[in-house]
Amino acid sequence: YSSRFYDIDNHYINIVIPGFASSSFRIDGATATFTSVPNNSFYSYARIPVSRGNHRLKASEGFIATAYGEGQYESYGYAAGANVIDLTAQAKVANSTKNGEVTNCIGRPTNFTGQAEYTVVRWEWDFGDGITDTVQNPTHLYLDTGIYVAKLYTYKPAFDGCSNYDSAFVEVKIFGKPEARMSKTNLCDSLTAIFTDESVIPSPETKLISIWNIQGASGVKYGSPISHLFDTTGKFEVRMEVVTTNQCKDTLIDSLVVNPNPKADFAVSNACFYDSSYLINQSFLVTGGIDTNRWGYGDFSGSLDENPIHFFRDSGKYQITLEVVSDSGCKDTITKEFYKHPRMDVSFSYYDTCFGEGNSFLNTSILEGGTYTDTTWYTSVPDTASTYNFTSTFGSIGTFKVTLIMEQDSFCRDTFTQDIEVDPLPIPTFTATGLCLSDSTMFIDGTTLSSGTYTVAWNFGNGTTGAGSPTKIQYLTNGQKTVTLTATSDLGCETDTTLSILITNPDIVNINTSDLCEGYSQEMSSTNSLGLDSFSAYAWTVNGTSIGTDSTVSYTANSAGIYRVNLEVMTKNGCRISLLDSFESFVSPSANFTVSDVCDGENILPTDNSTIQVPAFISGYQWLVDGVSRSTKQYPTLSTSGEGLYRIKLITTSGNGCVDSIQKVATIYPVPNTSFTSSNQCFGKNTVLTNSSTLTSGNVSNLQWTVDGVNYTGSGVSYVFPSYGNHEIRLISESDKGCLDTLTRDVAIHPLPVLDVQIDADSGCIPFDAAIVNNSTIPSGAISAITYTWGDGTVNQANTHTYTVPGTYPISAVAESDQGCRDSVGISNLVRVFDLPTADFVFTPLKPSTLTELVTFKDMSVGNPVQWDWSTSDGFFYSGSSVGHQFADSGLYRVTLSIVNDKGCKDETYQDVYVNADLLVHIPNGFSPNGDGINDTYGLGGITQGVNKLQMTIYNRWGEIIFSSTNVADRWDGTYQGKPVPQGVYLYMIQYTNPKQTKWYYLNGEIHLMK
Repeated sequence: YSSRFYDIDNHYINIVIPGFASSSFRIDGATATFTSVPNNSFYSYARIPVSRGNHRLKASEGFIATAYGEGQYESYGYAAGANVIDLTAQAKVANSTKNGEVTNCIGRPTNFTGQAEYTVVRWEWDFGDGITDTVQNPTHLYLDTGIYVAKLYTYKPAFDGCSNYDSAFVEVKIFGKPEARMSKTNLCDSLTAIFTDESVIPSPETKLISIWNIQGASGVKYGSPISHLFDTTGKFEVRMEVVTTNQCKDTLIDSLVVNPNPKADFAVSNACFYDSSYLINQSFLVTGGIDTNRWGYGDFSGSLDENPIHFFRDSGKYQITLEVVSDSGCKDTITKEFYKHPRMDVSFSYYDTCFGEGNSFLNTSILEGGTYTDTTWYTSVPDTASTYNFTSTFGSIGTFKVTLIMEQDSFCRDTFTQDIEVDPLPIPTFTATGLCLSDSTMFIDGTTLSSGTYTVAWNFGNGTTGAGSPTKIQYLTNGQKTVTLTATSDLGCETDTTLSILITNPDIVNINTSDLCEGYSQEMSSTNSLGLDSFSAYAWTVNGTSIGTDSTVSYTANSAGIYRVNLEVMTKNGCRISLLDSFESFVSPSANFTVSDVCDGENILPTDNSTIQVPAFISGYQWLVDGVSRSTKQYPTLSTSGEGLYRIKLITTSGNGCVDSIQKVATIYPVPNTSFTSSNQCFGKNTVLTNSSTLTSGNVSNLQWTVDGVNYTGSGVSYVFPSYGNHEIRLISESDKGCLDTLTRDVAIHPLPVLDVQIDADSGCIPFDAAIVNNSTIPSGAISAITYTWGDGTVNQANTHTYTVPGTYPISAVAESDQGCRDSVGISNLVRVFDLPTADFVFTPLKPSTLTELVTFKDMSVGNPVQWDWSTSDGFFYSGSSVGHQFADSGLYRVTLSIVNDKGCKDETYQDVYVNADLLVHIPNGFSPNGDGINDTYGLGGITQGVNKLQMTIYNRWGEIIFSSTNVADRWDGTYQGKPVPQGVYLYMIQYTNPKQTKWYYLNGEIHLMK
């Protein structure tokens, strides 16, 4: 990178690369030491001392390389890019089929490109096959395979100390094209076809891939072999492109016909065991014809017939397969299942029978497999049934035809028929008379037979039998007897009938009656032994007089004496029985007494006046009050428990136990319930005593009061008690029936509260909190509540109150004791409440910055302020109605004003002040880089301290970036790539922010470069 006449002492290469790729960097195969770039740790850099000559740089990621050197009198430097080789002429191929080497194919042009770092006056290409060209970017077609070295010569405008031209070369490999061939399977509708690449690949090439395009297919298929399902018939274009590893290609295009498939189908029905099967071919083809029908029966046999008939020897399931092949080789196969039902033979056993007995038919059918799905019996009656075995009772005698039809698996059916005979049957019946135990029972036969003769036999149900008719028997015990009559015809048809008869033995055990008192009634009944019978009729007589025909009768003995009772009964079974009995009637007493009315709480004293006919006597007395037994004395004392009517009953009993009773009513008059009420029981008040005595019935006719030892009459008393405390009151009340009641009770006179309330402070600013100091007392009891009236419409029981409106307010208090006694007082001091001032201020300037020397704050408050206190959020404090403050830095500050007015009321307010971080920066519009020390460089002017995140870019007139920097101190010296740029107009774009990054500045304009 320098001429041979250089005088350079030290050579260096600087590298800038992403930090993550620094470990992959190699210089001449060796590693280098990298350092992270300050303020941008994504990148790393290295300064590598090197020797003179060529050096090879390599890394996994892109990098920037700068080569430079220095000596005593000269130095050099240039951007080496990512490769310090070939910095002069470069020869390349633009359409190489590979990246690692330059390759191409026969028949495809090779595109060459030439490059140089200077203006080339002449280009010369030698393609290595005897052909040359003189354009910068020629296209050449190689006619044979092989390796060619293409050379490029670039001629310079003048000799540069090294030579007047540079050269470069590129090696090109040309490969032969493959020959595309393919094979395929049969093409049938809905059948997957297989395509295989059979291409011929010239040596030393190898196949890279096969690319298929099939008409109607979605997308491209790769590789070999491939498959494709044609879902319809017709012509399809198939295109195969074979590609070698060096991208040499050949394409084969073919038009293929996809033929329709035949549709295999046939019909077959399941067969019963003794039947042959008919196979109906239903296959079809849209176009063309079917050449072959190939049947497989599933029993190791088959056929090529179109519609064969086959007998399957055994029952069971068979898989029948039909394969059909079209004249184009397309085929289809279908398999259907066929079932041959097992053997079934139908029969039943039977016998001739007598009419009315019923015929049983036993199903003896044979089934070797499957199940019976239906059974049907038919008779010539007609009659039908669906049970497996059949029982039928024919309605007449004669010959009948019976048919059995059996169904197997709801498919196969078979029939069996036989004739049977039904003979006539005797119909036995009989009657019986004389069913009491003491009588003989007579039996008379009533059997009938439609034809022929019959005989009868008896079973009397007691172990004895007999024959013939009529016949009779004497039973020795009562009870149910089951008698059977059996009749047998001359054809042997036998039938019987049974009749249950009841032999009864009823009896009257006794008549249920007892002795009683004259004038009383009793229920008479009998205790019976029914003997399996029941009584159907009764006849009662007393002393020869009929008294009833029910099982139970009522009879009243109106006089004393002996009474004879007779009962005669007829049973349901026809038996007549009777019984005679008697009872005695006794003399009864006559009860009576007198009684007087009394007041509640007094005893009742009744007087007995009862009598009885001698020689009988009264042996006992019982007194009842309201149904409750109270005494057995002849002259009792009976207590009461309340007013009202009391039912007094006397029951007298004679020596024979005969009783009599009488009831009378005694009145118990109510006693007054003395009571009174009192009101205004507070000391100093006129207390009113009001009678509240009550009487459940009648009237209170007289009242007598005693108050503090003084007597009063009337319904009430009004009295002022001389002291608080308890005072005795007595009240006597008398009813209109002369009943008295007395009440003595204390009345409590309650003291009044003694109010003592003061206010702790009587003036203040809103909101003003007024508090009451309460020292109120009461001699006894408790003060339950003190209610305050605050003068602003508020009335409550709180001892504090907040005034929110300025003004003057009177306060009063009312105290109430736990007994409702009240007293009130007004507080002498009036409460005065003052309004608050309103704090406010303004400041100038409204938008201060770091360049502002002083911000002035002026009070604008209302409400007569006399004191002002200021504070700033950066720690400063001031006093007075107007103050000034200088902010040391940009940012947001809070300024607070607190004021106090002439009443001592306070208010406070604040405002936020934002101080901008302004910069004094200016952009020059021209400079003159001529080395005179005046305006030799271009950059930011003014006060640049605090400029942050600078991005300065300078463009030439073609929009090319010729200078860029993010450093405030960097300045453009008027050069590009180390060479001075010509005089003229250039464009700049600058953006930056202030130190707080609260504001961005965007600048652009023209730069006039003058020399």
